[in-house]
Amino acid sequence: MRLITLLVATWCSILPLCAYAGKPDCAGFPQGCVPVKGDVDECALDPDICGDQLAICTNMRRGFHCECPDGYLPSPGINWKINVTVCAALDSILPTKKNKRFRVDKVLEMVRNMTSGGLPLKTVSLLLDELADDERERPVKHRHEVLLSKNKLVSKLVERTSTRASRNFSTKTTEGEILSIGPNASLTGFPQLRIPSADVYLDIDLESVAHKNNGSASVALVAYSDMQDILEVDLFSTAENTTKAIISKVVSATLEDVANTELSNLVNFTLRHINMSNIMGKLHCVYWNESAWIEDGCTVSKTNRTHTVCTCVHLSTFSLIMQTDDRAQDPALRLLSILLETLGLLILTLAVVTFALCRKNPQVSCPPRLHLSACLLLAHAFFLVVQTNHRMQEVPCGVLSVFVHYFYLCCFLWTSIEAAVLLLTARRLDLVTPDTQQLASWKYMYVIGYGVPLVIVGMSVGMKPDGYGSQQCWLSLTDGFIWSFLGPLFALLAVNTLLFTAIFIILQLSDCVMSEVRYVRGLAWRALFQSFMLGLPWLLGLSAPGNRSLEVLVILLHSQQAFGLFLVHCVFNTEVRKQYSKWCQKFRPSDDEPGFYGIAMDTEQDASGRRQRRFALSGER
Repeated sequence: MRLITLLVATWCSILPLCAYAGKPDCAGFPQGCVPVKGDVDECALDPDICGDQLAICTNMRRGFHCECPDGYLPSPGINWKINVTVCAALDSILPTKKNKRFRVDKVLEMVRNMTSGGLPLKTVSLLLDELADDERERPVKHRHEVLLSKNKLVSKLVERTSTRASRNFSTKTTEGEILSIGPNASLTGFPQLRIPSADVYLDIDLESVAHKNNGSASVALVAYSDMQDILEVDLFSTAENTTKAIISKVVSATLEDVANTELSNLVNFTLRHINMSNIMGKLHCVYWNESAWIEDGCTVSKTNRTHTVCTCVHLSTFSLIMQTDDRAQDPALRLLSILLETLGLLILTLAVVTFALCRKNPQVSCPPRLHLSACLLLAHAFFLVVQTNHRMQEVPCGVLSVFVHYFYLCCFLWTSIEAAVLLLTARRLDLVTPDTQQLASWKYMYVIGYGVPLVIVGMSVGMKPDGYGSQQCWLSLTDGFIWSFLGPLFALLAVNTLLFTAIFIILQLSDCVMSEVRYVRGLAWRALFQSFMLGLPWLLGLSAPGNRSLEVLVILLHSQQAFGLFLVHCVFNTEVRKQYSKWCQKFRPSDDEPGFYGIAMDTEQDASGRRQRRFALSGER
């Protein structure tokens, strides 16, 4: 009689409008069902409903669960059967913990033999943690079965609902959230599942899935803290000479209790980096495909120094893998770059001081050249800071990336401005005197030289603020964001090519005084060489990764841009050498100063009119 009452109670509890109350008032339903508006607590109605003294009855939204206390498991089988299942000590069911292999195999067998229906959270949690205590040397096929068994256990926590229900759970090795919606659910936008402690998020259009499954659908998001060791990174195939590392937790997302699992929209996973201070390589959003990590259908859509968003066309088990070229981490290359950059900064500083002090001498300096040198000095200074602090925090790294982006664009703008000034000079050779300052002081020059890069960088920051500060404190390589720098760079190099071509054609056809033509042609060749030195490292850098010789060449060319500029505008410039000589004479002690020893040189003219030099050793008098 008690069994019949229990069966009626269970049957009534799963009906949408009736629950067991002992009265035959529900037409069309078993005797003993009555209409109710809320849930009925079967455990309160019959405390011994589970049939075992150790069992704990837990009331559910529709029905109840029988579970065992800590240290016990249902037996036989983990699905509870009234008056059949009892709570047995864990050690009496599973092998000892010394036999990890056999213990995990026993749990896998229990999961394989599970029947349909839900399981209590305590049972699921215990079995999840037991599966985590596995040997790492097991075959890949076995590891895949462990993953499937874990996902199957999590699916037993799903509860149906007519509206919307969310359930969070956590064990020693697993954290997750289960979201269920029913026909009466009201959703605004895509719901987001989150696991706050793991900092993992999932955005999914669950409503469209529910529409294909009679209005109901459930999705489970689970983060495993142990699976990155079981599904190891070596199971992801990459090129040789690379270092790989899983830098996020392994996350599973599965649709539960649905027949049609097709997704109408893409899903986004936000994964936190486990090692937030050393994201220096290429990131891959991967998913597990029975025996290996693969990328098909998943891409990196956003990334910064702490998180990455993966966009996928399906649900599965996902993770984030960082691939680093071993040669890119060569400390010798980093040291070489720092030393050469430091030398370049010293040379650039001398060039800027020279052009600033001689800014009124058009044969030494002009505004475009001075501002180009100043911008190049600042760009290389910020770049050197990045090189010497490659583990910088996200915010200062992002700020430095913005400044490096801005000042490099300024450099290329000023090379184009100088080429434009030379073009105007070539077209007006009949009016040109040695003083070309008037043409070079065009009032809009400063607006273009500093304003256009500011607009480009400002738009880049506004459109993708997290595009700065990632991947070695430079621009993000995802979503084509790097083209906010490369695009203007290539455009300006193309403009410079056209300008210099026009300059040399005009000079070739000019019938002006040859000395003036040679003078302007010399300026044009210097500016062309300067533009070439600025653009060449970036052009070669596109194909440098993976080629050590090319990487060294790029480092040399980039760091010695300053030397190229100083060489053509200072060393090969007679006026600059004369100016250096004058400055040296000002700081050189005179011969009559006490304590000075050196060689004094006098020039006399002999009777034949030839100059003769007379050397004498001068000392203290």
